[in-house]
Amino acid sequence: MVSKDVINAAVAAYFQALTSLDVERYVGVFAPDAVVHNPPGAPPQIGVEAIRQSAQRLFGAYRAIWPTMERVCIAGDGAAVLYSAHFTTVDGATTTGSGIDVFEVTNAGLIQVIRYY
Repeated sequence: MVSKDVINAAVAAYFQALTSLDVERYVGVFAPDAVVHNPPGAPPQIGVEAIRQSAQRLFGAYRAIWPTMERVCIAGDGAAVLYSAHFTTVDGATTTGSGIDVFEVTNAGLIQVIRYY
């Protein structure tokens, strides 16, 4: 079983990488064969190259992303994270959002699976 410290560190690294808008830093938090389910119901992004392409599109649309982890619930080898976020687009428009991300983490502290809700 993955330790709570490893899970907390992986989740924190994910949100820090998201805030950085650095594609390679973001991709670096995922296991090589990671699976990202976003948006829900769409085909998953499988592997770091697919995740990289998605991150390039996402980060290209925003000047800033400021997520706040409201609550982290750890169970087994993962965590569910309730978050809120503020976004600023490249043209200066701002918006907010919230959701729950569910993470599965490897013993090495990399994200194996993430599901967005």
